Amino acid sequence: RTYLPDLVASVPAISFLVALIREYLYCLYFAVLLIDLYANGLSKARLIFGLMATCLIVINGNEGRLMPVIWATWLIIAFPRNLKLSSAVSFVLFSNIFFVVTTLALSFLGILPDHTQFQHDEFRHSYGFVVPNALGMSVTFIVLIWSMMKANTWGVRHFLLVFGVLILTYSACDSRGAVIVCAALAIILSIRACLKKRKTVHEHYCRIIYGFSCIIVPLVALFSVGGVVFLSHFEDAHFFSTLSNLLNQRLVFAINFYHEYGFHLLGQDVEFVSEKVASATGKSWSGVDGAFIQSALLYGLLITFFYAILEAICAFRNAKLNMSFGFAAFTICFSIYCITENIFWDAASNITFLLIGYMLSNSLLVSRAPTMRFSSKSRE
Repeated sequence: RTYLPDLVASVPAISFLVALIREYLYCLYFAVLLIDLYANGLSKARLIFGLMATCLIVINGNEGRLMPVIWATWLIIAFPRNLKLSSAVSFVLFSNIFFVVTTLALSFLGILPDHTQFQHDEFRHSYGFVVPNALGMSVTFIVLIWSMMKANTWGVRHFLLVFGVLILTYSACDSRGAVIVCAALAIILSIRACLKKRKTVHEHYCRIIYGFSCIIVPLVALFSVGGVVFLSHFEDAHFFSTLSNLLNQRLVFAINFYHEYGFHLLGQDVEFVSEKVASATGKSWSGVDGAFIQSALLYGLLITFFYAILEAICAFRNAKLNMSFGFAAFTICFSIYCITENIFWDAASNITFLLIGYMLSNSLLVSRAPTMRFSSKSRE
């Protein structure tokens, strides 16, 4: 999402190091997996997932196109049993913060470009990111993960800090979806904090959030993919143009790609024109903004709904074991964000891959086990 890769490519030493890491990272994952299996054994859930995911990837073909899926699969399979989930999530959080701060700093120093757009009747700045919306997305991931980790100790100071960050982000890049999603999570956590002294109401509220988190991922996937198929028959209707304008023409692009390529069980080669390519070649941007729509087009319905259902199972176990209210709230808001942004296969933001790996390696998908903790002060 940033111009950092272009900067790295211009420095031979750093470029060589990055290429070396990328080439041998699978070997590191495999070594971690072998050590963990030697020390802790292999759970049935982990084995079943590994076999099913590998079969889906093999029959899908075209490894280059499936790289995001393969990264996600390795993250899940190689998650060590004794690794604390809170440690893994914290590392993802601080990694995101580091790269956002680095990108902004290099942009302010004039090393990375500031790509501006005139949209929504005002200029939007990217500050080193490919487009202004990419900056909003990156800040959103940080706010969502940080808020999830603070769920059990959530108070007024957390609420004010989140809204302060959102105001700064909105004033810089006018990313409306980011503001809505982060505000929704802050409100969900704030309502829970206000209800803690009213035990019965608090329990009912938590039950509703946990329950909704169990169905939201497959629901959004079905709504996204099925919605495109349904709306493709009503392109001339007034409500279609109204809805499309509300979503900044995302529906028009999605339906155009659906007409051209269609949805299939297995993946296919789909030609997108990214913002970077468009800027370099002068071509017009052409793509799909919608995580499950793009996934269904590129990777096929089997892989898309396999992972959607697996995340739903993961959310169900999280709710069943009362592991993390923060994660339940995160799942809801992240899934809603997937309606308009391609973030489902982003391992740097979709921390549900980590939770799936944690549950599989600890057999939490099939039996009761100790809960995970994000805070030393209370159970999370």
